Amino acid sequence: MKFKKIDALIIVIILLVAGLFFYRVGFIGEKKEEKKEIQPPGEEKHDLQPLPPESFITASRRVVEPIDEGAHFKSKLVVCREWWFFSVIFNSSMLKNWSLTVGFAHMAYGDIFGKLKPDLFLLSLTDDKGNSYGGIINKDRLIKKTLSAGSPGVSLKFDNNWAEGSYPYWHVHIEDNDLDAKHDIIVDLDFVANSLPLWTVMDRFKLENMEKSNIAQYMVPSCSVIGTVILDGVSFDASGIGYYEHSWTPFYIRRGLTPVMRLNGWDTFYVHFDNGWDMYLHKVYPAPQFISSKTPKLNFVGCIILSYNGGEKITEFRTFQMKTTGSERKIMFVRMPTSFEISASKKFTILLEKVDLRLNLYIDLLGKCEKTWRFPSYIGMQTGLASVKGSISWFDGEKEVSIDLNGKATFWSTRAAP
Repeated sequence: MKFKKIDALIIVIILLVAGLFFYRVGFIGEKKEEKKEIQPPGEEKHDLQPLPPESFITASRRVVEPIDEGAHFKSKLVVCREWWFFSVIFNSSMLKNWSLTVGFAHMAYGDIFGKLKPDLFLLSLTDDKGNSYGGIINKDRLIKKTLSAGSPGVSLKFDNNWAEGSYPYWHVHIEDNDLDAKHDIIVDLDFVANSLPLWTVMDRFKLENMEKSNIAQYMVPSCSVIGTVILDGVSFDASGIGYYEHSWTPFYIRRGLTPVMRLNGWDTFYVHFDNGWDMYLHKVYPAPQFISSKTPKLNFVGCIILSYNGGEKITEFRTFQMKTTGSERKIMFVRMPTSFEISASKKFTILLEKVDLRLNLYIDLLGKCEKTWRFPSYIGMQTGLASVKGSISWFDGEKEVSIDLNGKATFWSTRAAP
């Protein structure tokens, strides 16, 4: 049988294609060692699990620039508020289930009525047994400006405590014996973002008209945190999952709106669940306690942000009920919460797809640092560690999916007299 040139060419092509195929599937050539994924400090890996329906998030809500992270208050006399908040749930072996909250706040003079010391700093280091170390302190601004804040980027200093950096990296240093007379605390922590930031109030493209807004707020979920915590001379290697939040009221606030809202309190929670998900929960009370406590649907400023896949995917609730199920009286007219019940739901997505999404949570405060300002202020503030339990369920188009939620949270709560 005589082969033609075209037959020989076809055979050569077949052999080349077969050789390429066997090389690609690993039968031919040197077998390469499988590349291992490097896990960032503090990040946890979990088995694949169903994820809730995602929310539609505009691109402008995920853009934060260094000028946004800097100070927005203009002078010592401007009546406005601005704070920077860092939070972490530790997962390192020596600090497992410990938490840390750090806050730098430029408060308005009327927020702590009758006290001309509106520069505020808070620190709460809470162990796994609910013991808290640190405290809350407010100091003078007129005679000696205690809190200094620069721009662009985070550049904060309150006595010996400071924080600096800009997305995606920040460093927090704590070294202040005034907060806790019984304990010495030194903290050095690096916060590294694993996802884009998220504006919870306003967005990047509206900042040019921020004089028309009462408040701007963004946060960065699911940060990797690594560093050192020294408590009473004992040094601990620290790593965990953290949050960074920055909020401000840009100019003078209209009477009867934000001053009332701010003076009557807020609850903020940064939750890390055992399954690797994270949640930011924030609610501000725009009415006195005797009204807002009876009307849990009243929610002028508030949101629930559930994030997963390292903070890249978001499920957002803008309407929810938050009921205080336990409280304790601190001083006359001021009761501080001890437990909460939260519920939220969505029937449809933005594309009108049925999801029947339901979230139910129960929060118990475990340990806290607190401060109460008496006459004439009548304000209570607390920050620390909480336990979170509950469930989330939804319809995925074919069946009902339900997942139990268990985790820990850091929190910051404030209450004022009615």
